[in-house]
Amino acid sequence: MDSRGCGARARCVRKPGLNRKLSLAAAVLCIGCGFARADDLADLRAVRSLAAEAAQVIRLESQRRVTGTYAREMKDSAREELGNEAESAPAPRVKALARQAISAVNANDGAALERIVQQLFAMEGPHGRAD
Repeated sequence: MDSRGCGARARCVRKPGLNRKLSLAAAVLCIGCGFARADDLADLRAVRSLAAEAAQVIRLESQRRVTGTYAREMKDSAREELGNEAESAPAPRVKALARQAISAVNANDGAALERIVQQLFAMEGPHGRAD
């Protein structure tokens, strides 16, 4: 091998700046992938938060710790925001879970919302909670 790491049979062709261009291209691709993942993570967290809040309102309503008017308004708000997430999220799994959360809110099913929250936690993977 010579000083450039080439074997005796191989012929090295060095083009100045090629490695730099390839490195730059790889960095741009990685940054783009990171933004896409960050967007998906933000959507996951938004749906998870909305589902958890709705589950808490349902729980508090069943314990008669909040008024019916408050619970109704909070559930209406959750439905609307989950609907927005279901329409705008690019990831099909997030869309599906947002729709399931809407169905659970409509059915006043806090346990189903808790299961959805746990699924969303699992989908976040190693990124986990931000707080």
